[in-house]
Amino acid sequence: MKKNLFLIVTLIMIFVSSDAALAAYHVDFDMIQHRKFENGNEFNRASFSVKEYAGGPYVMSDVIKTFTLYDPDGKEISPTRVVFDPTWKALYGNFVTGTGQWNFDGDFSLPEPAYNINFDEPLIQGNYHLYLEENDGTTHDVYKYFNALANLPTISSNSFRGYEDASGNFILTWDLPLDLGFWTSGLSTSFRVIIEVSMNGSFTGDLWVSQPTVLGLIIVPSSVMQKLKAEGNTLEARIQLRTNDNNNRTYSKAVDLGVIENVRKKKLVIIPLYE
Repeated sequence: MKKNLFLIVTLIMIFVSSDAALAAYHVDFDMIQHRKFENGNEFNRASFSVKEYAGGPYVMSDVIKTFTLYDPDGKEISPTRVVFDPTWKALYGNFVTGTGQWNFDGDFSLPEPAYNINFDEPLIQGNYHLYLEENDGTTHDVYKYFNALANLPTISSNSFRGYEDASGNFILTWDLPLDLGFWTSGLSTSFRVIIEVSMNGSFTGDLWVSQPTVLGLIIVPSSVMQKLKAEGNTLEARIQLRTNDNNNRTYSKAVDLGVIENVRKKKLVIIPLYE
């Protein structure tokens, strides 16, 4: 009797384990977004990610066989570029309005791997539909609502001024948008300061700092700068302006921090003093 009971329990555990192994992954339709760049380029992007289960860990490999994206009117969208971006090393920070100070993570983390779909068809308000099929034939239908296009200004990289002080902190400033229509539009927006790191031309990681749109300044502490410099020999800064619903983004050009420092030095005017 005990042997039979043991056999039944064992078989149940095997079947449960098999069902868990064969269970479908969970898909998050992360965003529908318009992107505009300082060089004049612009495109739209849909992104999604795959998890082991809802709220669970991300699936780090490419498990999607095929997909189709539809606009709110049911028209199929033709992608111009599709990329599975594996995770990378990123450091995060933010400006805390309650204290008036920046806060930075103590170490790098690994952002979620994502599938990015670029396309040129005009964005319209409504639910975008993404149909996906996994490698094993399991299918998913997921939806993401797009609110509206916003006419965001692009921050000019020509306005970047910055330098590293004697303590190793890096101070960067840029010109804020002067369009009164933007400031009175009622849009909820924020900046992301991005410092991208590369080693001999190969990307190795980056820093992302979120802060209010009225703040055209960032001070990166020396401890954070040392972490970035340990990852590569070239650091480039760019400014992203975004609507907080993540439907719209603009990007400045990326500029080498060394070039920014040289620009500042050239702007200095030395006036000799005579007795």
